[in-house]
Amino acid sequence: MKGIDLSREFFMSVVLPLVQRDWPQVAERMGAGIFGNGSDAAGLDDEISRDHHWGPRTQILLPHRMVQKCRLSFERYLDHALPAEFRGHPVLRVRQTASGVTLESLDDFFRKFTGHARAPRRPEGWFRCTEADLFHATNGDVWHDPSGELGKRREGFGYYPDVVWKKKVADWCMFLTGRDAAYNVNRCYRREDWFSATLFLGQALKRAMELGFLLNRRYAPYTKWLHRLFIQLPDLAREVDPLLHRAKDDPDWHQKVMALVGICRIYANRMHAMGLTPQPQFKPFDPSLTDLILYESALAIYKQVPAELLHAKFNETEHWERMARDVLFDSSDYFQKRLSVEKSPAPPPG
Repeated sequence: MKGIDLSREFFMSVVLPLVQRDWPQVAERMGAGIFGNGSDAAGLDDEISRDHHWGPRTQILLPHRMVQKCRLSFERYLDHALPAEFRGHPVLRVRQTASGVTLESLDDFFRKFTGHARAPRRPEGWFRCTEADLFHATNGDVWHDPSGELGKRREGFGYYPDVVWKKKVADWCMFLTGRDAAYNVNRCYRREDWFSATLFLGQALKRAMELGFLLNRRYAPYTKWLHRLFIQLPDLAREVDPLLHRAKDDPDWHQKVMALVGICRIYANRMHAMGLTPQPQFKPFDPSLTDLILYESALAIYKQVPAELLHAKFNETEHWERMARDVLFDSSDYFQKRLSVEKSPAPPPG
């Protein structure tokens, strides 16, 4: 059973009936489900996922003032009312990682992942959000939202405004043609600098998948889940994925480079079909510069972006890294508990 299915059953059969019976005012205002970080929220959990932060869980989000008013008493209630296990899995209460059943304000949840309580009104606010953070803020499942407030917040963060999207598409075209691209893979392997060539190959594959998400108008997850969700994209994945594997697996480095060039050309054609760029004019492979077709795409798209946004930079430092640091100090989390076990003195012999 997937974690999200286990958690939905747990919420519907245990958490919701308890809260509706004993805290009806909370039940009327709360948004509840599973979202944010965790393989289960993305529907990608497996047997390996079950070694930590996995099991029946529910995130309860309430308006900020209501959380201030009832947090302590409601948290104590949950501690006593919830069962220790559900379907043989322990019911946890770890706030930092949203493991088990947790309470948080709507504002705090969205600030934690995006830095904003509500979707930014200006493009500059969107530049400060990483795609992985936006993915975490909008993924998963909502099972209960009678006020509709959680749904409105998620809808507000649903996807980039058009001008921000165009700017990011153009930036990623630049990456995939210049720095993190066939260009540097080609030049490094020709020098037999295999270490650098491998680093640039990995970067190029990552940028290629990220651009695929952009052209599908979907947020890219962070690297661990990038390819697993890329192959589920409704558009482009079927054409591009064989070339990703060719670039990864072919022993001939020139063929790796040509696979990356092929991906760029697929994307160039698609951007033209979307009305973003003129008809691409493909040229023979250049051993010096490889292929510049996405530079031409970037130029066409940058012309559609206001001048004041041209040199704005997208943040790539994820907000959720802060949460990972906070977890180190959380005594209820598995990491601290494991350290305590490891530091416990061994029993005397005999």
